[in-house]
Amino acid sequence: MSRIAVILLLVFIILLIAKWPQIWPTTPSSGTTSEWSTINITVAGKNITVYYADTVDKMSEGYKYKNSYDFAGKGAAGILFPLHKLDTTRVCFTMKDVNLDLILVVARKVYFDYKIVEKIYMPRGSSDTCIDTNSTYMKYETIAIEIDPSKSDLFPLGAVIKLPEVVK
Repeated sequence: MSRIAVILLLVFIILLIAKWPQIWPTTPSSGTTSEWSTINITVAGKNITVYYADTVDKMSEGYKYKNSYDFAGKGAAGILFPLHKLDTTRVCFTMKDVNLDLILVVARKVYFDYKIVEKIYMPRGSSDTCIDTNSTYMKYETIAIEIDPSKSDLFPLGAVIKLPEVVK
């Protein structure tokens, strides 16, 4: 190997190492846990605080890299994902890099509020869970909330969820 080839290879390796965190991130993409805001929702008449995944980065991150359901210490029972704000017909939730068991609560808009239509148990290490956010005939206004399985009773099937205006 020529001396120039060796130098170029070393420069390439140094650049690769310097840029490694940008090429292959190992930390949450949406910054620190303090950047997660909370909102208050009403489920079956009870007020519940949840984190609000208000950006695509936060929706992609969810509970990845977290070691606690209330990871920012704000008293939240889960993370709300406003899927109706995405322009897609299907959303998949991955358990890759998630260290917690979760229940995915799926709710669809009925008139002015949302009704819980499904609860899906997602153990750590499980495969992706996908839900439809649209059909051929109509757009479902869908939200999802990832919660601690021990809080499942707070989200009964068929319960009405009232959201603050920021989510609507």
